[in-house]
Amino acid sequence: MFNRLRQSFGLSPPEPSAGSSTTYDWDSAGAGQTLSGETPPPSSVDSAPPPPSGGFAFRKVLTEEERAALKAREEAEQRAREEQIRRQLEATQRKLEEEAHAKGQFAKKEKAQYNDKVVDPSLWVPCLIVGVHFDDGPEKPYYTIRFDRGGEEIEKQTQVERLRAAPVEK
Repeated sequence: MFNRLRQSFGLSPPEPSAGSSTTYDWDSAGAGQTLSGETPPPSSVDSAPPPPSGGFAFRKVLTEEERAALKAREEAEQRAREEQIRRQLEATQRKLEEEAHAKGQFAKKEKAQYNDKVVDPSLWVPCLIVGVHFDDGPEKPYYTIRFDRGGEEIEKQTQVERLRAAPVEK
């Protein structure tokens, strides 16, 4: 009787096609309960828009294969978004470095070399510019750098005379 009543109002779930293992559960709007009284796990139900207030809706319960395919697609989309953000950040960093080099300066997050006179006056060690400071005016910046000295990470401030551009990595 209940099934005929649902069908008369056009509320019955679509019949699965031959050979299909997809099932549909009857769900009261917002209740989150299936006909069997169990709450389906959130990952097993596709993201359909909510039904009108006070109405009923069918939610497709995904098979394991469909769930795995959906997860793989979402992970691929996330990796693509992260790659796009990484490329945008790299492009922005290159632009900042080019602008700084045009002024004879270094940019924040740029790789450079530092003349570490503490160890050897002729020694140039790789460093990272972690800050650019203009306290003495825009023409004379000083830099906060980070580098490794004998296994210890050092962070210190220095002037442009003690820095040079890092060799281009290929």
